[in-house]
Amino acid sequence: YHHNANRHNFTLAESLLARASELAPNSSEVMGARAVLYYFLVSRGYDSDDEHLRLMEELAAQALQLNPNEPEALFAQGLLQFLMGQDPEPARHLLEQALKGQPHNARIVIELSRFLYEAGAISEAIELLSHAADQFPNNPEVPYYAALWSYFSHQPEQSIQWVDRSLAIEPFWRSYLIRAMSELYISGDPARMTPWLDQIPEDRSGDLRVMLTRGQELRHKRDGTSWRHLLARTTTNYIIDNFFRGPKSMLLARAYDLEGRSERALESWQMAEDSLRRHIEEGSGSYETRAHLALALAAQGKQESATYEAEELYRDITTSNLSLIHI
Repeated sequence: YHHNANRHNFTLAESLLARASELAPNSSEVMGARAVLYYFLVSRGYDSDDEHLRLMEELAAQALQLNPNEPEALFAQGLLQFLMGQDPEPARHLLEQALKGQPHNARIVIELSRFLYEAGAISEAIELLSHAADQFPNNPEVPYYAALWSYFSHQPEQSIQWVDRSLAIEPFWRSYLIRAMSELYISGDPARMTPWLDQIPEDRSGDLRVMLTRGQELRHKRDGTSWRHLLARTTTNYIIDNFFRGPKSMLLARAYDLEGRSERALESWQMAEDSLRRHIEEGSGSYETRAHLALALAAQGKQESATYEAEELYRDITTSNLSLIHI
């Protein structure tokens, strides 16, 4: 799960782990590692196949049943519970136990910080990464995630400090993305994003996260046509990413709105509503998914339904430990 891993690297890892499963079919470590791999295949935008999500759930459960103390199994189950938007406390416990078993695994530290951020413990998440930055001084992802959580918690100046620390380690492509977004946040000028986005290597131009950030640049330039053409380059219909989690049709609807094509925008909002409802009915609807549903309903003029969904969501969040910041 190296920070510069691409789709080819994940494909190779998948084939190697499949072979490892043949050699050690009852290995909890191998099962857990395969489940973790499928999580990152989905979360990094390389694959949104429901089959991989099903396999992840199956492998994580089997791995933990075989050995409840195996770090890879604990890590996989914690990631799964986090991904599915389930009760946060068991997910935190699983990730913390995984870290105890692999204290030098920066990836577990990063994912635990992600959980803490989503749970509203933002200062704790950034503090965890601050200590990890000293423990892993050559890992640009650690300060990158501190920059990311700072950005999402409306601290763009702190985000820039962290992202510059990441770039001082190496020209990490994802750091350019958060630097661009922080510049937009501070200035409101999408032209300030361009110099940073232009430094991203060409072989990363087709990466989902790069396209999402380029999309923000085009959105703020109010260039709906170019944004829509950019979205057409990805076949991923349901996006799972730090910058956006939801149906691609939501983004297409906004692009059509910018173009003044209201009928196509309404069609896309309806598609988004249908997709979001399916995820909620299947049990994979997080709070963010429900927030998107309220937005999709409001965009179609379904005000009564939108208000109901928003009020129900607010009630559920205020009785939980989760943060409202990202939503």
